Amino acid sequence: MNLLLPNQNELKPVKNNSLFYDCGFNEDFNKLSFKTKLQVLCDIVRQSIYPCGKPNPDNDLTTMTGNCYTSSFILMDYLKQLGLGKNHRCVLARKRSFDLDEVTTIHVVLLVDYNGHTYQVDSSPFPGYKYGSVDDITFNKIYDEYVLIDENINSLLNKFRKIICDESYVNVEECIKLCEVLTDYPILKGYAALALKCVKRRIKNENCKTKIQSIINNIKPYNSLNGDMANAVRERLNLEYGVWYSELNDLISSKSNYKRQLELLTWINQENRWYNKSKVPQYNINGQNYRLSSFTPRFMLDNHLFCIINDKNNNNDCVLSYTCDYSDKTGIIPFDYTGSAHVELFDRKVKTDALYTSSNCVESSLYFLSGFPYEMVMNKFMYPNPRLIKKS
Repeated sequence: MNLLLPNQNELKPVKNNSLFYDCGFNEDFNKLSFKTKLQVLCDIVRQSIYPCGKPNPDNDLTTMTGNCYTSSFILMDYLKQLGLGKNHRCVLARKRSFDLDEVTTIHVVLLVDYNGHTYQVDSSPFPGYKYGSVDDITFNKIYDEYVLIDENINSLLNKFRKIICDESYVNVEECIKLCEVLTDYPILKGYAALALKCVKRRIKNENCKTKIQSIINNIKPYNSLNGDMANAVRERLNLEYGVWYSELNDLISSKSNYKRQLELLTWINQENRWYNKSKVPQYNINGQNYRLSSFTPRFMLDNHLFCIINDKNNNNDCVLSYTCDYSDKTGIIPFDYTGSAHVELFDRKVKTDALYTSSNCVESSLYFLSGFPYEMVMNKFMYPNPRLIKKS
């Protein structure tokens, strides 16, 4: 078992004085429902992945550096080793209820059977629609289509993944040739389109760029450079926004179900950013820019980062900082402070009389993203990985 993933005897209930008491794991693990057990293990894997949108298929599973593909295969192995569930399979999931019929996918989730029910576990180490959730899909599916990643599909998928991650790869004709497999495996259109897009970005020949974009438009009918279809996607999504906003406003008014509030807030922000191609907020660490959602517990652990929240800005030697007004975040952040505060990140543990000081990488992630709750991969409703805490 991976060194970052705890054994079952390390999984202890969360006490009521913990930041994470609302995670739902408050009694012995064996007494939890099957769905809650899945949620606990999904939480653990999700926060333990070093997020990377274009992982190297040669080592992403061993280094736990990657995306939904990486996390799903790691979680599948984890569940098998703990003897939890049956018929585990990683699948490519396509078309949510608000997507157009022509939508392609690169999204991978895990399906698990238990007691006549099938559960979808989405352990993606990024914020997004249903990311981090466990759903019983026996009667109500989240996606219209699930395609098993069998040996043949996995082999082809990894060829596309290798092209996507290898910045030196510029073999246009070979990449186009590989796309011929889409006749037999149309579920791979999303990966094929992404591979072509990466190759297009790396080359300079404008004729080749035009040729590649034409193929992309055929494979993936809606994209940012195919205006009519992109507009159709936005129109469909706007209808869903109306439903989400209505529920969110009702919950805010009633000051209830903060977990659901955070979920809806995340869906709205992430889907809106995706379809409107708005810029993702980034921060610079050691000369490299990282998107906000990258600041996961694993990221904090590997980069030795700790966070404090201060009511005054008096630490000039921090790695980075920002100012936040917490007045509209009550209930979805891990503390009750409602004023303006300075969030500061350090490359070491610091002794301070700050309002809040992180003592481990899980708390560091939680505190640092408290000003941007819709970017959180780790939130107060998740079970903290005891191995990550111990290594901090």
